[in-house]
Amino acid sequence: MTRIALWLAVSSTPQAKEDRVSLTEQEQRGREWADALGGDVVAVYRVVHSRSGYVFWAEAEQDIDAYRDVRADLEAGRLDAIYCIHTNRLGRDPALVAQFESLALRNGCEIYKANMPHQLGQMTAAHRYLSQFGAVSAGEELEELKRRWRMGMRGRIKRGLIGTNAPA
Repeated sequence: MTRIALWLAVSSTPQAKEDRVSLTEQEQRGREWADALGGDVVAVYRVVHSRSGYVFWAEAEQDIDAYRDVRADLEAGRLDAIYCIHTNRLGRDPALVAQFESLALRNGCEIYKANMPHQLGQMTAAHRYLSQFGAVSAGEELEELKRRWRMGMRGRIKRGLIGTNAPA
């Protein structure tokens, strides 16, 4: 039986509250995928922490338990596949995503991203190239969120600007 881990991630504690669907939905989708595959979910890693600003695995692992735990399980050979809903759940920086994928592959584990579906065991070089595009996209998405925040009223006020679009 395929040993599957679920990688669930949100960027803040408020997003992880019980009344929110994000983590619950991610886990449900992962379990459905594992069931369809006939796999056994052996670990669930929950990240309730912003992954922005982390470039190096050692830094992420120092602050976020899930990174440390998944590394330990990968190095011990306890996982065959890791499921996540999107590349940006693995990390916000392409370097961190690449380190995650490299660690998994080096330890005989495949990462399945729902936004880039493929059959386990049939990941090609093309999939790996596309994955890197996805990692870059995750970083760009974060930059766009920052830009929107700076342009929003709260961001404008914090910068000492008028918090309205009305003519002065």
